[in-house]
Amino acid sequence: MAEHRLRLVILDPIVAYLGAKTDFYRANEVRSILAPLARLAERQGCAVLAVRHLNKSRGNRSIYAGQGSIDFTAAARSVLLAGCGGDDAAARAVVHIKCNLAALGPTLAYTIDEEGFRWAGESPLRASDLLAPESTVDEASTLDEARAFLRSLLAAGSLATAEIYAAATQAGISEPTLRRAKQREGIVARRHGYGPGGTWRWSFAAAPPDPGPER
Repeated sequence: MAEHRLRLVILDPIVAYLGAKTDFYRANEVRSILAPLARLAERQGCAVLAVRHLNKSRGNRSIYAGQGSIDFTAAARSVLLAGCGGDDAAARAVVHIKCNLAALGPTLAYTIDEEGFRWAGESPLRASDLLAPESTVDEASTLDEARAFLRSLLAAGSLATAEIYAAATQAGISEPTLRRAKQREGIVARRHGYGPGGTWRWSFAAAPPDPGPER
């Protein structure tokens, strides 16, 4: 670093350089690696870019999205999140999610194709778009079916949660899909009665949404 007067050092991915005995999910062990690295960068007058991959748990807050301890993010002066957004795999962006030195920068779009990498101006994508769970056509179709199932089941009014789960099981709808459909349809759970005799019932917060013309 001193000989070549480096201005940028990239560790890609940083977990590959931590050593086999380092538990990168433990804050104290991560700090013991990052603190000397920060001092080295300060002495040499260079920036260190540490690359981490996203964990498998999509939908979390952006600061928790990287593999390993949250201390990777806490120790960094600036953090960027890169990825695809929404249902369009070609919509890529870099989102600035943390900066201790200045205001957050704009989200920048980029493309990767047969011509290589190119910046594409500012992007409307947010960190939540990049972290949204990936969905397939089959999953989307299953969710639509679950939403229609709930609209039909609750058209006449509220229904006990246990009855809804039982009916969903018979219809082949999984619990996670049913919960997503409940959220999409604006369905709420309210407790009726008190004590051991009380029950939770699902109903629409307002009038059931109009499913549109039959197709």
